[in-house]
Amino acid sequence: MQVVLWLLAASYLLVVAVWWYFAIFYRRQLELAPLQLELVGAWPPTLPAPSLTVFIACHNEADSITACVRGLLRQTYPRFRVLIANDRSTDGTGEVVRGLAAEDARVHLVEIHELPPGWMGKTHALAKAVRGCDADYLLFIDSDVTLAPGALNAVMQKSTTERIDFLSLWPYLDLRSFSEKLLTFPAVVLLSLWALPRRPVVGRLADETQLGNGQFLLVRREAYEQIGGHAAVAGELAEDAVLAGRARAAGQHCWAGLGAGTYCAYREGGFRRTANSLARVLVGSLQTQRRLWAGTQVLLGGGFSAAWIPPAALICIGLGWHVGVAVLFLVLGVLHWIGMMMTLSMASRKTLARRGALVWFPFGSAIVAGILVWCSFLRSGWGTVRWGTTRYRVRGSRIVEAGR
Repeated sequence: MQVVLWLLAASYLLVVAVWWYFAIFYRRQLELAPLQLELVGAWPPTLPAPSLTVFIACHNEADSITACVRGLLRQTYPRFRVLIANDRSTDGTGEVVRGLAAEDARVHLVEIHELPPGWMGKTHALAKAVRGCDADYLLFIDSDVTLAPGALNAVMQKSTTERIDFLSLWPYLDLRSFSEKLLTFPAVVLLSLWALPRRPVVGRLADETQLGNGQFLLVRREAYEQIGGHAAVAGELAEDAVLAGRARAAGQHCWAGLGAGTYCAYREGGFRRTANSLARVLVGSLQTQRRLWAGTQVLLGGGFSAAWIPPAALICIGLGWHVGVAVLFLVLGVLHWIGMMMTLSMASRKTLARRGALVWFPFGSAIVAGILVWCSFLRSGWGTVRWGTTRYRVRGSRIVEAGR
């Protein structure tokens, strides 16, 4: 038993070393300034302004769509319009959007009345809204997103001057409910491990990171058509991530930046809604059983262990069980917690509007690990995930059946 405990301590030392590596060595080399967009108050008069259409897919968003659209209408970019796809809403979303359209001619409404077989609701709504659009650039955002003044000028100037085909910004989240604070950040940390390149080249992290975040995704129209648009990812649970992969595979110029300072998306769902939303994203983004099960080990070993190992070590010391090894585990547990909080604190500055969510990270990691186990069953066709009021049965990362 003593030998087994020492071997486990050696394994735990590796976990602690990884956190401190990220906290000290890796973070010193990771230059985040190039990933941050500087807001542009006024469009440069000497720079041509390509046309832009902003697309928002809505389902029962009557309470949130007004703030989103008003944030858009405050933008000073000279050539843009807003197209809202109302996907079978039953709460008056259409009436709210029609009122906004009456106030400003740049707002347009597309009503979606049915869902064809083989399509995710959001994906179908966006595909139908894009149909016939002749804008030079297409921007896809969610209805819970609020843009900072000058955001459109910033992303359009970046895209046009550097000839970027596919631009996406990392989520900047305002986690309001307890469930979101508990679960969302561990899932974001896990997804970042798969999005970041394995060997980032200094100064090229933004170009090498494969990111497709549907909360903020800007695509040049010709590039969008080249990769097949939303029709090519009709049944994908994470259509944004798959579109990013297709853009990268097609050799397009992709750029991934930080959303902090450019936009903020709020999250305030209850536990079931939050877990369902994360399951949809995790299945669609991680895609394979191997990644799902590897994710459980990352979250349990890297996150949750910091919550139970120090108390367990203290109990063993108090009872006089394997005191030498227990003291080592206690020291490692404290170092684990410190290194983890240091790393997460740095990451949260560019990810979370409310950093109080960090204290829940170890406990949220355990629950998200459980959601990953559920995701492995979902991939095999057991159970359903939901978008709006539609439930979807899944095989792999794609839907196979939709129903109420």
